[in-house]
Amino acid sequence: MASGSEEEITVLHVDDDSSLASLIAIYLEREDNRFSVETATAADDGLELLAEYDVDCIVSDYEMTGRNGIEFLKAVRERYPDLPFILYTGKGSEEVASEAISAGVTEYLQKESGTSQYTVLANRIGNVVRQSRSQRDLEETKQKLFQLADKSDDILFMFNSDWSELLFVNSAYEDIWGGSISDVTADPGAFLAYIHPEDRESTIRSMETVANGEPDAIEYRILRSNGELRWVRSEGKPIFEDGSVSRIVGYVRDITEQKEREEQLRSLHSRFERFGKHVQDALFFVSTDYSETLYANPAVEQIYGITLEEAYEDPQSWMRHLHPDDRSKMVAEIETQQERTADWPVEQEFRIQHPEQGIQWVQSRLELVTDDEGVPVEIAGVATNITESKEREQKLKRERDRFDEFASVVSHDLRNPLNLANGYLALARTEHDCEFLQPVADAHERMERLIDDVLWLTQQGRGIGETEPVSFWDAVEDAWTIVDGDAATGSDLVCIDDSESLTMEADYNRLCQLLENLFGNAIEHGGPNITVKVEPIEDGFAIEDTGPGIPPADFDQIFEVGYSSGPNGTGLGLSIVKQVVKAHGWSIRPIAETEGGARFEITDIMSLE
Repeated sequence: MASGSEEEITVLHVDDDSSLASLIAIYLEREDNRFSVETATAADDGLELLAEYDVDCIVSDYEMTGRNGIEFLKAVRERYPDLPFILYTGKGSEEVASEAISAGVTEYLQKESGTSQYTVLANRIGNVVRQSRSQRDLEETKQKLFQLADKSDDILFMFNSDWSELLFVNSAYEDIWGGSISDVTADPGAFLAYIHPEDRESTIRSMETVANGEPDAIEYRILRSNGELRWVRSEGKPIFEDGSVSRIVGYVRDITEQKEREEQLRSLHSRFERFGKHVQDALFFVSTDYSETLYANPAVEQIYGITLEEAYEDPQSWMRHLHPDDRSKMVAEIETQQERTADWPVEQEFRIQHPEQGIQWVQSRLELVTDDEGVPVEIAGVATNITESKEREQKLKRERDRFDEFASVVSHDLRNPLNLANGYLALARTEHDCEFLQPVADAHERMERLIDDVLWLTQQGRGIGETEPVSFWDAVEDAWTIVDGDAATGSDLVCIDDSESLTMEADYNRLCQLLENLFGNAIEHGGPNITVKVEPIEDGFAIEDTGPGIPPADFDQIFEVGYSSGPNGTGLGLSIVKQVVKAHGWSIRPIAETEGGARFEITDIMSLE
């Protein structure tokens, strides 16, 4: 008896002898416990049961009331063309057998005497059902494969052993090749006509290699019917049966975009190589553990004092030229990079004892390069010779030190005598009312302004303090109060739209200083009774006066230290204005007024509200 672990088999037994039908059903279910037998006594009843049950096999008598077995078979085949059908009849003849075969019978079995015939019948049922299910599974698998193949962007193909017959190709052939499947099916060699003439011979050799039993892959060009050139990669493999090639399978992939990217990379690499040969900075790529130089340009010789060959042989060969005072620091930094504890990017400044140029300062910037998953793969670096910059920096420091010393002299050695002179002038005024004392007082005041301006330029003029949102109109009012608070000059201040709030990000004290110098410059050079106008403009403000103005020919030099068009000017006011503007990141320009007077526009105040 068959094992019960296999899938159940539903059998429909049709025989107009109900007793015999029931008896056969009992024996079949005893022979194989997978069997579940449904019986019918007429063909029409059997057709109804087929609609009700999921039948795996039909066993039918030939001679029956109503339709006979052949007619029943024909009716079944109209609805169920693949359902196993066994004609089990007591009337055996070649005529019946031939007619049954023509109608599509699966098995023809003649009834015999004895119960052993039921064992034979059970075996036949099991065999035809197994074959039917295998065929069904195969068809389902093939259908899935065909569906999968049609979804593939690659051409999937199968030829016979010598490429003379196309057994299968999916629809991607038409997409990539531009030819029709019907053409290549009718003429399996038709696809060769699309291969670029320069690549056709090598492609045919690759096909011969596969036909001889060796897998092979090749890249070649095809010319589509519309003239478009495409690159493809084809890989073929032989399938062996009984030791010889029976079929050839493979795929063809469109690699045009890949080829274009490769060409772009080659072009980019070539341009980078040319760029690297002509720049003065050292460019390099090294492995993350500094064990391999992946790229270095010729400038490493000028920057590090090593040859290009040495750079490739030993990525750390340049360190033998490190200045002794910088060596320990650089070694420690490289160790942190190798241990992956460095903060990237890494910026370094160090000295090189160049074999030909002596001690040189070098500035390098290193960046960690990662792959698409974020895994570090290499270190990219650029190194610049900053020796001249360092020398200028040292020169500036020396000049700054001299300025600081000068400021100390101004603060102590000049202000003290001036304070003494002011004191005695005050005493003289209490004893004498002399018209000559006022010019002395004016001269003292001019010296005070000169000392203050010089001190700011040498000490505070290097930058500004903390910035914050400040009121522009408050600064205008405070600055005017300092310049002409007692209206002694008879000048007027006109503020345009001062009723509107105007706020900007600035150092308030330096902003007041800027305004004081512009106001003072206007009054000093414009004479008494002038009008100074302040107005907001786009991204800034403007200050103009009704004085004589500034000759346009002097515009290029008015902000230089020492420039002054008046006899009492210090030549520092507009230079201080320029420094304050620059420290804030603003811009200033003089404007030639058609009606005379000077106008300055301060712009690029991004935080103006």
